[in-house]
Amino acid sequence: MKQNSLNKETSFDVNEIREQRMTIDNRQVFFRIAGNGAETLLLLHGGGSDHSGFTWRYTIPALAQHYTVIALDLPGYGNSEGPDWRTETQESPVKYAENFISKFLDEMGIPKTHLMGFSMGGGIAIGYALKNPARVKRLVLVDSAGFTSRVPGGFAAVLAAKTPLFYEISRLIMLRNRFLVKLGLRRMVHFPVHITPELVDDIWESMKKMNMHPAWKVYTQREIDWNGLQSNYAAKLSRLYNPTLVIHGEFDKLFDAKTVQSAAKNIPNGIFQCFSNCGHLTPIEYPAKFNRLVRDFLEGTISTSLIPKTEAALMEERI
Repeated sequence: MKQNSLNKETSFDVNEIREQRMTIDNRQVFFRIAGNGAETLLLLHGGGSDHSGFTWRYTIPALAQHYTVIALDLPGYGNSEGPDWRTETQESPVKYAENFISKFLDEMGIPKTHLMGFSMGGGIAIGYALKNPARVKRLVLVDSAGFTSRVPGGFAAVLAAKTPLFYEISRLIMLRNRFLVKLGLRRMVHFPVHITPELVDDIWESMKKMNMHPAWKVYTQREIDWNGLQSNYAAKLSRLYNPTLVIHGEFDKLFDAKTVQSAAKNIPNGIFQCFSNCGHLTPIEYPAKFNRLVRDFLEGTISTSLIPKTEAALMEERI
């Protein structure tokens, strides 16, 4: 393991989000880092056109006040290079990412970290913690995959995953229509007020940059089967002994909150928190409440404050 590259004596503003790169397996890896806390928090984004700067846009600066926060672009996402999925690996991108995290932590000189994953990144975080419990202090799973084999979108999504031409045509249509991107985001949140032009532009630019997005295409092909999602850890959650906080939106349309809550009961040291009137993008829909809850959990306490239930209260929170 390399010497810790997070030099605590380095002088910088904790509010500054620095963009850095390193080489792992001869490929450029991109990550955002902020803060200089004694403990590290590693953030894993979701799938699709997500990247470290989208899901965690409000999380990084808030938690950097207390931790060294590292938001990683997973292989093939954002600004990180990925392998040639056709010739270099037959692994699922989920399994590939699980192995990649250890390499990344080794390069950074981090023996143990808090770990937080969103959606696809949550599923990766579960798999990683099950395999490497000694390297994870506390685990936070946000609107997370990994609790069920049910495929978001049902049979149509399975059919699309098994029909490459359908994927390519759909992607081409989305790449040419910003309005469809906005409609896609509308499905992800509960209140439309959360869909700001900035969010739409971010995903729009990310999609155009990734073009046909081979990493996401391979994810759908190798993770989605006629029997459902391959990375379903529901039967293994009783072996997840790390202190775990499961955060889920009440109206998450991708992963049903009641299903996740039922499965999460099997986590020995688990806590489930449901955000009322919230969709799939909890860190973006209720950033202040979300960040406070995560911080309380990492520090060993949980806030009992209520989640705002109206658009008026929601707007007040953003002030």
